Amino acid sequence: MHRLAVAFLGSYMKDKRGSHRAKKRMVQDGIERLKSIPGWDPAKFVSTSTLVRLKEVQHEYQTRNTFEAAQHCQQCHQLRQASGDPTALCEEHFAQAMSFG
Repeated sequence: MHRLAVAFLGSYMKDKRGSHRAKKRMVQDGIERLKSIPGWDPAKFVSTSTLVRLKEVQHEYQTRNTFEAAQHCQQCHQLRQASGDPTALCEEHFAQAMSFG
């Protein structure tokens, strides 16, 4: 844990007296100090790898296209009717959905 966080939490835990408002203010001040440290503000967090995000987007696109194509596939339609599973896919579309094809 960052030493600022440890110092803040330690001082908060030692101070058993004081008003609720003062403790709340102390917590808010600690949060603001942590947010000012690079990498500690969750609202400003950005993934370090754009390549990972690009792969995720590509997979989402491929999955969406696979399921759209499966809606018009005769084999998928027959499998869905035979199994009663509305998500059943033929081998070709299953392989595409699993990123094998």
